[in-house]
Amino acid sequence: MNLTDRIYVAVHLALTVLVCARAQHFTHWPWYVAWNALAIAAIIVLARKQHDGAYWEFAHDWLPALFFITVFEAVSFLSLGLRGEWQNSHLIAFEAGLFAVPPAVWLQRYSALWFTELLEFGYFSFYPLYPAVAGVLWAWRRRPRFAGGFRLIQGRAGVRGNAFPSSHVMLAFVVMVFCFRYFPRVAPWLLICVLLMCVGAVYDGYHYAIDVLAGALLGVTVGALFRSSNPAPKRARPSRR
Repeated sequence: MNLTDRIYVAVHLALTVLVCARAQHFTHWPWYVAWNALAIAAIIVLARKQHDGAYWEFAHDWLPALFFITVFEAVSFLSLGLRGEWQNSHLIAFEAGLFAVPPAVWLQRYSALWFTELLEFGYFSFYPLYPAVAGVLWAWRRRPRFAGGFRLIQGRAGVRGNAFPSSHVMLAFVVMVFCFRYFPRVAPWLLICVLLMCVGAVYDGYHYAIDVLAGALLGVTVGALFRSSNPAPKRARPSRR
């Protein structure tokens, strides 16, 4: 098993322990346990079968894309099992210390149809961003320049979390690191979409501005660590005759 496999096994084990320890707070706790057991079994089986053919390799490599969704949803439902209330008051107080006017309120003052549609487009761009970039890296994984690119994004772009910090924003900024490394001509255009997504998340009320700022900071930090530990492959220079 690679690092991503081991992380997701640990995550599902931790969620299982949480559900069993706090079963009285979860109406359908046996279903959570059953799903976690199924997820762990799938990880182990696919990790062992990944070298048995292209279909097994594809299933193993793309399993974390499914778990990003299911683990995110599970955490959102189970988070109140540890604490019986949301902690929004702390975030609101922190944000109030940074901004004189809440960013969501300030943005609503300048709302217009074209502005709303632009931000909605930016927010929607998150959903194809990860599978599109990862998909190209997976398809080109045999090419020398892109060798290992998919494995790196698979291992470092999977984010577990809920509202604070924004895992969507963090994932988007981690993916942008790979865009600037492997697709430098396309990256600036994708960055525009990511920035619109950040503003749209606040404008639509999905996140406080502090959620977005923290997610972006963590994403950039993870990206910087990635760049320092994995130098870009050198391009082969054409031979001169």
